[in-house]
Amino acid sequence: MNKPLRRLQKIKGGSFIISLPSEWVRQHGLTSGSELLVYNSGGSLKVVIPTQPNNARELELTDIEYTKYLLSSYYMQGVSQIRVYSKGVMGQEQKRELRNLQLSHAGLQVEEEGFDYIRFSVRAQEPKDIRAEVERFGSQILQLVRDLARAAAQPSKEMCEDIYTRCDQLLKNYRLIIRTLALGSQREFELNLGLPTKDLILYAVAVRDLGRTLTHIKNASQTLMKDEKGSSVLSNTLNLVSEMFERALRMFLTEQLDGVQEIRESMKKVEQLTAGDVNAGSDFAKSVVRLASYSVALMDDAVHKSIRV
Repeated sequence: MNKPLRRLQKIKGGSFIISLPSEWVRQHGLTSGSELLVYNSGGSLKVVIPTQPNNARELELTDIEYTKYLLSSYYMQGVSQIRVYSKGVMGQEQKRELRNLQLSHAGLQVEEEGFDYIRFSVRAQEPKDIRAEVERFGSQILQLVRDLARAAAQPSKEMCEDIYTRCDQLLKNYRLIIRTLALGSQREFELNLGLPTKDLILYAVAVRDLGRTLTHIKNASQTLMKDEKGSSVLSNTLNLVSEMFERALRMFLTEQLDGVQEIRESMKKVEQLTAGDVNAGSDFAKSVVRLASYSVALMDDAVHKSIRV
């Protein structure tokens, strides 16, 4: 297969130029003097036709839960202006639920409202060092797993409520990281994360797995709060899960795969320990196994990220 190679040419003044395929120029209606965006992208140089972002959406309020779901999805995919409207006067309870989304979505603000609409804008500071942000996010989740292990030994309402509340706060961070990755892939010249396309995809997959880990910690704390039955076996198992998670996170960030076999063996041990406990089959025991499985998923993300062709 012939590679589409083109030669650099040096011009007066020390600059370099390269010709563009005439077919591509004609296809996009470009002429001499047309402006193009040229920028560095993960070690490659990209040439892009400037476009205006489609970052405004309107939502008709029908079902409040469905509307909140869509609004959150628009936020995470990089939309910056979201207007929710209704055919009649919007109920105060519905408005209250919509306003409360400001607490769980960083930078989401009510810009304007009337009897039958409410308009949000997003003024978030998206992090540019995505590796550092994921490392910080993962470290906070790791501490939650460790604290869940402590709570499992001698559960108390205060411990479980603390874990539950911290999970909610971290889910806010999760949504901002997803938004950052979405903008970095769609508007790279505005928010250049400096990652190759493959790494950008795998960061998104890994953050999704971290988000699911967080959701299971939250659910587990809620289950533990209801039962309040301690289990030294499940507590020790969660300590093992925290070791799995810490190793998998480090592998993803460093691409050093020295812990793959240990994580796989630990997963088998987690399944054996939970099956042999008196609480085997309980919702909490199932959550422990799910948490371990997402450490394995994060390990898989690390392995895939390390393979380059």
